[in-house]
Amino acid sequence: MEAVQTQEIETINITQETDSVGRPCKYESHIQPFLKDIKKWIEEGYTDYSIADSLGIHYNTFSRYKGIFKELSDLYTRTQVKNDKLVFNAMLRKATGIKEKIKKQKVLNDGSVIEFEEEVYIPPCHNAADVYERNHNPEYRGAKQEITNTHNINVSMSLEDIDAQIKRLDAALNRDAIEGEIIEISS
Repeated sequence: MEAVQTQEIETINITQETDSVGRPCKYESHIQPFLKDIKKWIEEGYTDYSIADSLGIHYNTFSRYKGIFKELSDLYTRTQVKNDKLVFNAMLRKATGIKEKIKKQKVLNDGSVIEFEEEVYIPPCHNAADVYERNHNPEYRGAKQEITNTHNINVSMSLEDIDAQIKRLDAALNRDAIEGEIIEISS
């Protein structure tokens, strides 16, 4: 394990040294000056491909720099944690129901327009609650799996009984459909 870490450190040092002698490293020219922009793009949900394209470098180069340069990888980590918290909070609000103030406009009979705020209750979303429970409650996860794994349905009727039931229903429907008689189904 130490040999792998030492080799990675040596590779980083060799890369940084050769970049100063040979072809210049694109990190200093294409990425480092744009770290604020990269942060904004990550917050807006841009993909790594689109960020690399906006910076004018290849995706593989950008990905490699994320692994080599701590400044860039820390930026990604901090921003993605922030985004995860925002999404979690929004999902939790949606799962529990929301009271929102909505600005509205109304045109009066005389043609004037008035603006007012109205409080609207948005009921809880069961899908958001389900996602929350699946990710945070191990008992719920287990119960959900038990329900989805019950695929077999036991039928206690023989084929002859089923055929007789179908014939009886068909005859009753043909005979009594006009009279509106209730047909009993026995199991």
